[in-house]
Amino acid sequence: SCVVPVVGATTQEKIEAAQSEKAETESDLAATQERIQSLESQKAELEQYLQDLDSQYNTLTQNIEDLTVKAGEKSEELKKVQKELKEAKAKEKEQYESMKLRIAYMYENGQNSLFDILCQSTSFADFLNRADFAREIQTKDRQMLEEYQATKAEVEELMDQLEQEKTDMEALEAEYEEQKASMEATLA
Repeated sequence: SCVVPVVGATTQEKIEAAQSEKAETESDLAATQERIQSLESQKAELEQYLQDLDSQYNTLTQNIEDLTVKAGEKSEELKKVQKELKEAKAKEKEQYESMKLRIAYMYENGQNSLFDILCQSTSFADFLNRADFAREIQTKDRQMLEEYQATKAEVEELMDQLEQEKTDMEALEAEYEEQKASMEATLA
């Protein structure tokens, strides 16, 4: 009779130990499953984050390509405006020199007044011819002056346009550098 309680107590202890171990294992299993779910959630978040970064990288790459194209176009526009400005300045100088020669000629030859020229006419036909000639000279002088003024205005406009193109080019370069820095940060 003494042997039976000891055997029963040992088996009972084994059952309780096994049940305790089972409960502990089930608890560990539940904790492990929670950990797996947590890791899978983190994995999904990281995959989404990587997709977002990839999208940002692609967008930045496209922006940089667009800025490079725009910079090339602006560079071409800048060259074109510089060429037009050079041509306009040459034209302005040529017109200015022509006007100087005309004024010097008029001054050196002591051109008589219109009234004196008309009074020297010998006939009415000569009077009309001289009046028409004087009108043509005056018209040509006025036309030369207007062309010179227009060319001078064109030079000023082209200089303003050149400055604007340079400003636009600098803005594009700054934006390009900003996008490049952003892309490098994203890559890092």
